[in-house]
Amino acid sequence: MLKIGLNSSLIFLIVILFSNCEKNDLCKDVELSIARTNHTDSLKIDGYYFGDVNSNSSMPFANIYYLYTNGLFFTSEASDLDKAKAGAITVDVENNVGKQIKGLWGLFRVSNNTIEIERWRSRPNGCETIIYERGEILNDTTFVITVREHRTNGEVKLTETPNSTFSFRPLAEKPDSTNSFVQ
Repeated sequence: MLKIGLNSSLIFLIVILFSNCEKNDLCKDVELSIARTNHTDSLKIDGYYFGDVNSNSSMPFANIYYLYTNGLFFTSEASDLDKAKAGAITVDVENNVGKQIKGLWGLFRVSNNTIEIERWRSRPNGCETIIYERGEILNDTTFVITVREHRTNGEVKLTETPNSTFSFRPLAEKPDSTNSFVQ
């Protein structure tokens, strides 16, 4: 009987630890620190940027970054590299799925030749952390991310220096920036 009670208690603790931490008040949802501002003409926005390429796998992939005139940022991580280079990204998927995932949204700002991006990163436990990126704008179709910080509760937990080049590809139809996370 004692063994059953211990097993039940252990299962209960595991469920609590791996359930949604925000609902259990074990973490707080963090706000973005970059202020939302309208974007000017320093970078093209009628398409997407691809970069941060992972070529170490059997199927190389790239991260896709969408920038909007209203300062919103949307990412579609792990897209097929060949499709990204060719400008053949499927917008339907981003429109339907992306609206539901907070970890794909954020804000960006441009100051002189510097771009800053701040976005949420979804965690398996339901908590959101922040990814902050900063880089240099080379021209209106290219920027290089030189700093990436992983932040939790305002504290930098990890700093990377990726030196990731993002290149522009135009799109006839871009995903709409309407979402329920950044107003």
